[in-house]
Amino acid sequence: MTEIFEVAYEVFLVREIFNSILIGALIVFGIYLLKKMREKEPGSAQRDIYLGYCLFLILYGLVRVFFVLSDIEVYNAHNPETFLNNIYVGIAYTCGIVGVLCLFYMIEKHLIHTRYIFTCVAVGIVIVSIISILSIIPTQIPQLIMLVSLPVFFGIVIFLYLYVAIKSPGEPRRRALGIMAGILVIMFGTLFNSQLIGGALESVGLPFEIRILIEPFIVIIGGAIFTFSQR
Repeated sequence: MTEIFEVAYEVFLVREIFNSILIGALIVFGIYLLKKMREKEPGSAQRDIYLGYCLFLILYGLVRVFFVLSDIEVYNAHNPETFLNNIYVGIAYTCGIVGVLCLFYMIEKHLIHTRYIFTCVAVGIVIVSIISILSIIPTQIPQLIMLVSLPVFFGIVIFLYLYVAIKSPGEPRRRALGIMAGILVIMFGTLFNSQLIGGALESVGLPFEIRILIEPFIVIIGGAIFTFSQR
């Protein structure tokens, strides 16, 4: 599979500009939901739910910031295995898992009462990710755990919202389906350049350069669906 440092500098620069647009869009989406949250009564479930959504989007924006830094490090070093890149990737995964943790906590507190099982598991993975960042143990094992757990956590969130959609009538169902669709698109965008999906797309002829330029806009579409389904 092609590496980021193998592309032309102009393609790399456009990629990071598009990533910057994505980060800006996620911040805007988060601010929109923060505004919605402030319209709700203090202490209400709706206020907590909007706060969880807002934190998820802002933290995912931070994920992309550290992936941009990772791209820059890898491109300059021509090596994805540098110490600094491992730090950037570890922080990115940590932010992503904390963002999903916010969703888990909100879902288990207000929508599905499951004794915070998924929240506790997510807390455990956050601890593993911090261990990875601090290099207390070899980084390969914690990063593999995070690489696997993040899409699994996204899948669990989708399943939980599907359950809410099935059990809820009318407007709550529409909102749950919107959240589910938005997360599915975000997850697809996140995995678009992974070794699994990216390698498969490359093998059928979709160039790496095209994929890395399309991917930020897939995530923007997912973020928009996630955000504006809550109108």
